[in-house]
Amino acid sequence: MKKILILVFVWVMVDGCKDNCGDEQGLLTPQELAWLPYYNGQVLVFQSDSGKIDTVTVTKSITSYQYGVSENGNCPLIYSAENGKEILNFGSDSLSLRFDISINHNSSPAIIGNYEQFVFSNYSTQNNVTVNNINYNDIYVMAQDTTGWYAKLQNRQKVWKVYYTQQKGLLEFIVYEGSNWVRIH
Repeated sequence: MKKILILVFVWVMVDGCKDNCGDEQGLLTPQELAWLPYYNGQVLVFQSDSGKIDTVTVTKSITSYQYGVSENGNCPLIYSAENGKEILNFGSDSLSLRFDISINHNSSPAIIGNYEQFVFSNYSTQNNVTVNNINYNDIYVMAQDTTGWYAKLQNRQKVWKVYYTQQKGLLEFIVYEGSNWVRIH
């Protein structure tokens, strides 16, 4: 009986002292996926204020990945996560520009236009904003400083203002040289 009590005591100590390790899920929720309004292969058409046209084909991906981390140096924790991304790559003679719209689980979505990042949680939506003769509500109008050193150093067109809705995506953007591009289709 004494041996059984010692075995039970040792088992309780070993089992009770170990960390409760498990898998954590970082999968994108439907609300997070809603920030990526395009489908893969969708064609978008933008027109500049000088009449130039640029057509973009959307590349959309949802990437799942797993990695292990050590929690307090004890047992490994396997973390499963997803990253959603849509890429709009403008590559015409009139415009060399790339937009990445991305979301990670439990983080604010962001749009990056030629290395200039706009994080949606840093801005609030606006109502009654007109873009291409259409009035929008719940639109993000996000602007950056127009003197960014990296864009000038790399001689890239820098995006300084973005108009974006969660339902329609990128509606309009302005590069710091002054050209204004509006989505027409």
